Amino acid sequence: MARGGINKVLVKQARDALLSKGVNPSIDAVRAELGNTGSKTTIHRYLKELEYSEGARLDDETLLSSTLKEMVARLASQLKEEAQQVVTEAEERHKGELSGLQQLNDNQTMVITSTEKQLNNLEGQLAESQSLNKSLDTDLQAANAEVQRLEQQVADQKSMLIEKGSHIESLEEKHKHNREALEHYRQSVKEQRDQDQRKHEQQVQHLQTEQRQLNQSLSIKQTEITQLSKDNARLATELSEARKQLSSSESELRDSVNQLKNVERQSAERD
Repeated sequence: MARGGINKVLVKQARDALLSKGVNPSIDAVRAELGNTGSKTTIHRYLKELEYSEGARLDDETLLSSTLKEMVARLASQLKEEAQQVVTEAEERHKGELSGLQQLNDNQTMVITSTEKQLNNLEGQLAESQSLNKSLDTDLQAANAEVQRLEQQVADQKSMLIEKGSHIESLEEKHKHNREALEHYRQSVKEQRDQDQRKHEQQVQHLQTEQRQLNQSLSIKQTEITQLSKDNARLATELSEARKQLSSSESELRDSVNQLKNVERQSAERD
C-alpha cells in the first residue's frame, strides 16, 4: 500500500531492509520498498545524506570487515552512477520543461499580444458604446419629455372626454325632448295633412262638377261661336258688297258734282 509521504528515517529503513536481503538499494528498489511512493529526487537526496552521515564510520577499518567495505564501495559506486543518471534525467527533464516553458512563454506572448489587440478593439468599442450611450441618454431624455407631454395630452383628452360626455348626455336629453316634440309635430302634420287631403278631395270633386258644367257651357258657347263665325262671314261679305256699292255711289256723286260745276261755270260765262 502506498504511504502518504516519506522521510529520511523511512528511506533508511527501506535501504537497510534491502541490504539485509542482499539486494542492491538502488533508488527504484528503495522506492518499491517504500510502496512506490515518494519522488526519486527526494529518495536520492536522503540516500546521499545517509551516505555522508555514515562516511566517518566507513573510514574506521577496525569496525568494518573487508567484505562490508567492498559492498559499501560497490554501493557507493552504484549510488554515484544512479545519482548521475538521476541528475542526467533531471537535466533532460529540466531541458524539456524549459523548452516547454519557453514554448508556453511564446504562446503566452502571442496570447498577450492578441489580448492587447482585443483590448484595444474593446476599448475602441467601449468608447463607441459610451458615445452611443450618451446619444441614447439624450434620446431617452427627449423620449421621456415626449412621454410626459403625451401623458399630459392624454390627461387633457380625458378631461375633454368627460366634459364632452356630460355635454353629449345633455344633448341626448335635448334630442329626446326634440324627438318627442318632432313626433308630436309629425302627428299634428299628419292629421293636418289628412284633413287637407279630405278637403282637397272635396274641392276636387266640386271642381270636377264645375268643370263638367263649364264644359257643357263651353260646348254651348262653342256652338254659338261657330254660328257667330258664320254670321260674321256673311256680314263681312255683305259689308264688302256694301262698300263696293258705296264706292260706286261716291264715284257717281263726284261725277255729278263735277258736271254740276261745269254747268254752273258755263252758265256764268254766258251771263
